Amino acid sequence: MFSNTFRSIQKRLLNTKRPPGPSQLELLQESSRSSFLEFLSLGSSNLMRKYGDIIRLPNNQYLICSPEVFKYVLKTNVNNFSKVNMTYNRLKLIFGDGLITNEGPVWEQHRAILHPVFDRLKLEQYAPLMVKTTTEWMARWDQYLPSYIDISKEMGELTLRIAFRAFSNYEPSAHDLKTVTVLFKRGNPHISYAPLLKPWFPTPNNLLFFRSLRQLNKLLEKIIAQRRHSGNHFNDVIDILLNGKQTNNAPLSEFEILNEYKTLLITGYETTGCGLAWAYYLLATHPEYQIKMQEELVTVLKGRPPTIHDCTQLPITKAIFLETLRLYPSIWCLPRTVLQADTISGYPISAKSTLILNIYALHRNPLYWESPNVFYPPRFLNDAETKRHLFSYLPFSIGAHSCIGSIFGVMEGILLLATIGQKFSFEIVKKNKKYAAEPYVSLRLPASLKMRLVPLT
Repeated sequence: MFSNTFRSIQKRLLNTKRPPGPSQLELLQESSRSSFLEFLSLGSSNLMRKYGDIIRLPNNQYLICSPEVFKYVLKTNVNNFSKVNMTYNRLKLIFGDGLITNEGPVWEQHRAILHPVFDRLKLEQYAPLMVKTTTEWMARWDQYLPSYIDISKEMGELTLRIAFRAFSNYEPSAHDLKTVTVLFKRGNPHISYAPLLKPWFPTPNNLLFFRSLRQLNKLLEKIIAQRRHSGNHFNDVIDILLNGKQTNNAPLSEFEILNEYKTLLITGYETTGCGLAWAYYLLATHPEYQIKMQEELVTVLKGRPPTIHDCTQLPITKAIFLETLRLYPSIWCLPRTVLQADTISGYPISAKSTLILNIYALHRNPLYWESPNVFYPPRFLNDAETKRHLFSYLPFSIGAHSCIGSIFGVMEGILLLATIGQKFSFEIVKKNKKYAAEPYVSLRLPASLKMRLVPLT
């Protein structure tokens, strides 16, 4: 009887084991050195080495760094993990029920409506627009020579202009660009510190955030109304949304049209803009790859503008962009709420727990990446991609909720690197200064990073 009782107790203990994680004291010590966001993102590699791929945090939160768990949550058992959490609730303040925040049948209908935005034919139309817009944008840079530029601002406003032109055939003014970029700049801390402060609390940043949001909505509503009343058709995002029908044959509401347009516009510029800014930072700090890219551009393009077909003919340029997204994925984490109690990596996880799917840490997991913190583009050359774990590289997520514009984003990254790389190289103004990422909604470069333009002779 005693042995049976002992085995029963032992079995219960095994079934209730919890993942390892830092103590309250360790968390307190870490938070004194950096913000909690920095601790979760930039400090996640240290946590992973110490505690493993699934790390217990306070308040039923778990930090996930394992490709197998990513696969389970995002694909195998996706219906048990929801976007309903504090972070996505804050994102809804900007995007409403757009693709990035929504889920369920309505999300499926809207994704199906917007799928033609990124089909092969549309991508072929976007490519020359990207190159033309970039060439026009570079003409402005002569005024900065021999001084410096704010690389994050330049890449953000350039990719935003491309998004306006591609998705809505709209020519944005400098004021329009500022309206969008200021909103996201103010929204980043507003959203990222969701657990710390209520959105309605009248802090200066909260008041400015909601003011910026009203200005952005007013701008986008004006663009949509002009299209609706003009009778012009361009088969772009606005046309597709205005003509979109749901399964009950009902048209999209005004709010749905606004939210989906806003979602594609903002995510379409922010992710690629951040990726390009990081790419130039990495090229400036690893000039040997900047030289290799420029040699490839000379050999393949011979001075002509790149086309969509060159995306497969510029392997070094492509590898540089993909390696940038590995080290600095624009979207560095995906929070999910557990709907029903589950077992993950052998650990029981209770319902209502929060999983923080840490893409930044996943991409630096030494079990799947050799020298994971080193910028090494050749890891994406030849057949190297086929040899790694399928779920170890997820800059655009994976599964049903993967980024609808992932091909658009990679194509834009390659074409802009190729267009700019034929005219300029970049140097960091303060070479001895260390620059840490700012882990808000996007993983952003610090605003203090200035880069010097060096024209190629």
